[in-house]
Amino acid sequence: VYIRTRDSASGKTGRMPDCIGMSVAEARKYAETYALYKVSVTEIETDEGDNTVIDQSIAAGTVSEAGSEVILTVAIPRVSVVMPDIVGYTYDEALELMPDFAPLARENGLRIYLTIDEEHYNEIITMGEEDTDIYTVASGMLEFGAMRVTSEDDDGSGIIVYQSRKPGILVTEETSCHLIIVLFTNESEASDIPGGDEPIEITETVNE
Repeated sequence: VYIRTRDSASGKTGRMPDCIGMSVAEARKYAETYALYKVSVTEIETDEGDNTVIDQSIAAGTVSEAGSEVILTVAIPRVSVVMPDIVGYTYDEALELMPDFAPLARENGLRIYLTIDEEHYNEIITMGEEDTDIYTVASGMLEFGAMRVTSEDDDGSGIIVYQSRKPGILVTEETSCHLIIVLFTNESEASDIPGGDEPIEITETVNE
């Protein structure tokens, strides 16, 4: 750790310490108290984050005027959650049931890929094969203009029939989950959609 301050005709100066590997508190002590720097902290999430400094905007050993700003970059643990099964719910219900789910806390985290009526949904099911999911079939139908997108007609009652992120996988705030939503004409057909029968439980983990 480099520590040196002095008085000069132009005022006080300080030598920037090497803060890499320090905790924020320790880095602040050396940089602010001893070396007279103004410290700002930027946090980034990484899989190996351990709340220590991994970068500093002013190199160790640099002599600057007192009050100069140094930006310390701190690696914090990446928080992830287990993706729940939201098939069988409406879009709004999914949001309400998962207020702290990382991707949903960010704009466009839960993206509606397609909203269709039940006629076109039945077309997807008819065209699909056992080894082909409905997202693949829907994508193909959209590409060839064979499907009418009816997002503007959705009054919020549409049922989620597909989620691109499978239940049980770990996802982070950077994850996007694409949905296919169907507008059913009656509750009996909507009730045949699997999922949505069990309460959603969100499991949050911090990757070590």
